[in-house]
Amino acid sequence: MVPAFQKSLQDEESVIFADNLDAQIQPEYLENQKEKGRALGWSLLKGATHWAQPIDQGAGREVKRDVDYEQNEWLEVPENLEKWESGTELNASDRRILMTWWVGNAYKRTCGRVNLNRYFEKSGCLLSVNGHGDDNITPEGLASFTFDRPVIPAVLAAAPVQENVAATTHAELQESAEQEELLEEEELSDEDECSDEEEKWFIPPGYIAEEHASAELDRSMVGWHVMFKWNGVGWCHGWVSKFYTRHRRGYNFEIVYEDGDRRDHILRVQDYGRGDAAQAGTWCLLKSARVE
Repeated sequence: MVPAFQKSLQDEESVIFADNLDAQIQPEYLENQKEKGRALGWSLLKGATHWAQPIDQGAGREVKRDVDYEQNEWLEVPENLEKWESGTELNASDRRILMTWWVGNAYKRTCGRVNLNRYFEKSGCLLSVNGHGDDNITPEGLASFTFDRPVIPAVLAAAPVQENVAATTHAELQESAEQEELLEEEELSDEDECSDEEEKWFIPPGYIAEEHASAELDRSMVGWHVMFKWNGVGWCHGWVSKFYTRHRRGYNFEIVYEDGDRRDHILRVQDYGRGDAAQAGTWCLLKSARVE
């Protein structure tokens, strides 16, 4: 980890937040971070990682749910189930490979249906310098929690900024300006490429997007066409083919997409929306779109 910090941050200093485990508070460990990684080790409050770590705010639960889905999908094939239960056809190495494959697919599925940034927001791991978004810090299990940003002491706020005493020539300034222009052009180019990757919001011909979701997300939705926004893919058009009465492995609907791909989803009223600004996991009903 330390070499990665050295490569990415170069001469900049950083802070590494740890869970306050015994190994993470040892002087040798902290000194190694400071000397080799130019990083300050900062331990979280003991017994409070379930409030301060995104994975404990719900991200881990969502991934585990999708791992279970991937495993069950694989086991639904009779030949695979026979191999799994035989105890001889799959050795330990085979099972590790299978589990790695399940976790990889599960993570992709989770990223497509869940806004993982929200778990970083609610745990306070996306703190901004100016206080923007502080009201989004809502740790799991603390319904009445409010985050009060500490006031910077006046003596620190008024501390003078050290000036760079090194002489800078006109040629150096010109070179720096040219480099900044090149970086800006590259960033704009990258943004254009990224914008082309995701499918923008659209309404298929003959359909009208419903402004609000039905309060009753039940069997009556089967047959309706929907739009769903996938992470990294964008908006996709499909139709609701199944409703799971007992919420099959946490999912309540199956959607069949235009390419024939069948995917289980968790459709919730609070995730209803439309437009290019919508987050991944947003969905929208299309009016008068029942499949006959």
